Amino acid sequence: MKKIIILVVAIALFATTIPVKAGGVYEGPEPGKSLIGIRAGLELGFIDVNAVYDYSLAYVWKGAFTIGGYAGIGFGVFPGFNGLYSPIMARTTYRFNVVVPNWEVYAGAMLGVGLYFDGGVRAGFAGGLLVGTSYYFTDKFGINLEFDGGYGTPYASFGVKFKL
Repeated sequence: MKKIIILVVAIALFATTIPVKAGGVYEGPEPGKSLIGIRAGLELGFIDVNAVYDYSLAYVWKGAFTIGGYAGIGFGVFPGFNGLYSPIMARTTYRFNVVVPNWEVYAGAMLGVGLYFDGGVRAGFAGGLLVGTSYYFTDKFGINLEFDGGYGTPYASFGVKFKL
């Protein structure tokens, strides 16, 4: 039984090995490329649906620098969190070089306004720091996971990403 488990693990490791391109580094999106993400996330008392747009400005040092925007809507799902919350923010990210093709890791910041609708409309600060990762199955389509720390941003978001 032990030999069978070792054989299965070895086959799985060899089957999932991803070849590294010549030079060994994925540099991030080319300058001039756009990235669009559509995700669902969790926020304190809210389920959040959001869209992200990033535009690659330039390769800087060992990665790509992007600017863009974030818009979301959060639906109150827990007692005491009724109404809707909608953050609208500008964002910037730095996408680090990684050795695995089609995989990117990034960090950045967002800053904007959050609108809270609960019979009236209230506005306040929204923003914070973020770290995320994306894996592209094709040249145009991938999945995305992002963690945000701040105010008015989902703590974790998962969804799809498109390169244009």
